[in-house]
Amino acid sequence: DAEAVVGWYDNVYMPVILLIREQGILHNFPERTEADLYVLLSERREEIETALGWQIDAKTAVVNLAPAFDRAPQNMLSRLGGRLMEVVAPGLEDGPPVGFWREQREALHRADVLFDDILVSLQGTEADWHLLDGVIEVAKRENGRLLAINAVASEAELSDPRVEEIEAGFQQRCQASGVQGEFAAEVGVEGEIMIRRAAWVDLVATNLTFATELKPRLPLSSGVDMLIQQCPRPILVLPGVFESPMDRALLGYDGSPKAREALYVAAYLASCWQLHLDVVTVETDFTSSAALDEARQYLTSCGVENVNYLMRSHPIADALLETAVSRESNLLIVGGFGFRPVRYMMVGSTVDRALREFKQPILICR
Repeated sequence: DAEAVVGWYDNVYMPVILLIREQGILHNFPERTEADLYVLLSERREEIETALGWQIDAKTAVVNLAPAFDRAPQNMLSRLGGRLMEVVAPGLEDGPPVGFWREQREALHRADVLFDDILVSLQGTEADWHLLDGVIEVAKRENGRLLAINAVASEAELSDPRVEEIEAGFQQRCQASGVQGEFAAEVGVEGEIMIRRAAWVDLVATNLTFATELKPRLPLSSGVDMLIQQCPRPILVLPGVFESPMDRALLGYDGSPKAREALYVAAYLASCWQLHLDVVTVETDFTSSAALDEARQYLTSCGVENVNYLMRSHPIADALLETAVSRESNLLIVGGFGFRPVRYMMVGSTVDRALREFKQPILICR
């Protein structure tokens, strides 16, 4: 009826059209109308949903597809099937630019929530179920959706009863917790699948067991390096058995671009999760107290108060971990590999040390 049509126009069609305008997609197709672009984006969105095995919000699809429409507009005019994933998210050794995820989030005009969709990989191990328990708690705080992926070695394994068992276990836990969940299985390498699918979520949760045994005093594996370096979204690393209330966060801040992304996330968590926040800056030849002042000014502008600001002396990793212990922190927030721009392979980087020695959740931002 007329009322339903008006509701669809106002609540479904126009929000997408407004995003099409904001993203400047139409300038790549001067001979087409906004309605044409709406239909075209809907078709590409359906292809992405088929490839992923789960549903994608229409506005999220517009924001994520916009760079591909700008980069290769003619490729987006026809159906690409499975190739669309590669066109939308081309492989980048160093991942997307720092802050790209935040720009996409801000384009959605959602200030009330940060992690709508959370990706978790499940292979059915005991460690994975512990991981899922922790991720469910995060999803409940965010009123978010869990998207689980099961990596298999061959097409034949897609119909293996074990995959069905993992999906059933996942759905049972989600339903018992009142959390929406969607499950998909895909042929490929687990870490690579996570990176490719991460572009369509807001947070990637992992226990890193897919890539390393986290042996003390040994550098992390290349699989961990790859995930942290290339993943286009923040990564939440949870310990083996989730017990942390995540109500006392420590932000490591040095003023670098990735640290600013961590600051952005910390401000949101302090406000919306009502957690206690400490900010530590480690003084080095490259970092001074000015970085701590910068963090204070930003958090104050966001209305975040009752924050403890701490200056420490290097070595950076020692100072960060010792501060986490003394402040009884149960959530560490950092920005990518290293406090300063260093080669991500460098053994002994701050994040590398934290992943091996800090036994509480770690949120890695880029």
